[in-house]
Amino acid sequence: MKLTCYGRSTWPITVDGTIFLTDSYFDWPYPNFQPADLPPPNYVLVTQAHWSRIKDLDEFTESTVLANTDLVIYISLDYELAGAHVMNLGRTVNAGDAQVLMHCTEHAHGVKCGSFVDTPHEENAKSVGLAVGYVVSDVEPKNREAPGAEACLTGDTQLLSEMRDFVAPYLGPKIICVSVVETTDVGRSTRSSWQAAITVDWLGVDYVCPMLAPDARDAGTRFRSELSELECGAAVVDLDHGEMYNLAAALATQSSLIP
Repeated sequence: MKLTCYGRSTWPITVDGTIFLTDSYFDWPYPNFQPADLPPPNYVLVTQAHWSRIKDLDEFTESTVLANTDLVIYISLDYELAGAHVMNLGRTVNAGDAQVLMHCTEHAHGVKCGSFVDTPHEENAKSVGLAVGYVVSDVEPKNREAPGAEACLTGDTQLLSEMRDFVAPYLGPKIICVSVVETTDVGRSTRSSWQAAITVDWLGVDYVCPMLAPDARDAGTRFRSELSELECGAAVVDLDHGEMYNLAAALATQSSLIP
């Protein structure tokens, strides 16, 4: 499993020969890459309906979209889709060389709704289902002791006990991509650095990739401090835009160090 950062919530994930892309958005404040720069993804995973999550779906017309039921119905009216998996919370789908489980998150999720503090909400904003997160795994995601690579992508969410009570003990992700925002960054997300650190601690992952806005580097520093205060052993993986992390190689190296 390999993970690449192309923006705060836009992450290609490769599992053997299958490529997943989360939240297709290639625009301000992430101008360095465009959809054509990516290998064509087999699947696009959508966490919510904000413009900064679905803007560039029409650049991936050969990909199969995974999203909540209401959102799939909505985007199928505005975007040309090669196919779609209509999902509800808790569903797992076989997707190429991986399995994908949709789990609960809580965040604003109106369509035609500004997701940045300086972007106005449109009058016709409406809800199209729940905001969600995903666990992408190369083994069946039901046993944290199973040998394999599992990645949890929470999207934007408040701190939820489901992370501790369900995702951690039963799915056992090895790495999490977690959004971290400035404490005063009202409107962009719901989880500050200390809540993000608690999420990582609850999940018991080996590695964490902070998902930071370009102007939120101080939040990353505070996030590391919060992890330290919690005595959380997760290794922080900081990726620049376009940089890739090989989780499978890291886990193999980790295993070789165990006597």
